[in-house]
Amino acid sequence: MPYFVKSRYGKELYKSETADNLRDAVIEAARSGADLRGAYLGGADLGGANLLGANLGDADLRGANLGDAYLGGANLRDADLGGADLGGADLRGQWVIQGATRSDGYAFFLQKLKDDAEPMVKAGCRYLTLADARQHWQDTRADTQLGNETFAIIDGLVALAKARGLM
Repeated sequence: MPYFVKSRYGKELYKSETADNLRDAVIEAARSGADLRGAYLGGADLGGANLLGANLGDADLRGANLGDAYLGGANLRDADLGGADLGGADLRGQWVIQGATRSDGYAFFLQKLKDDAEPMVKAGCRYLTLADARQHWQDTRADTQLGNETFAIIDGLVALAKARGLM
């Protein structure tokens, strides 16, 4: 019986004839070079999986277990990693720091992925350089509770990145 990896919109992205579960199908798809952009993998148990070079751009990985996964060369651009466990994951020169969630529900990340020239702030649909992020939220949220929260979150993310030797 085949096992499918589907997009967040229900489109079949990969069909496995041998996998018994989603984890095995995703690993097989990654090995084959399948395009998994936009995959729905929310809550998936991918801990320890070898996802070398996997194209997971725009994938829904909310709440997924990626602990100890090998993600070297993987494309995670625009992936939703809210609540995902990345503990011990090997990103090979890429990095993601999950920050706080603002009171309106937006989760913030500071990350530098393989195609990024500099660290980027990801929040909702926003994917901005630090300078552009600060300017955007200064222009749109200055002197508001959300603005104050945003700047506190960004400052905390930068401090953490520096403490880890990433910046």
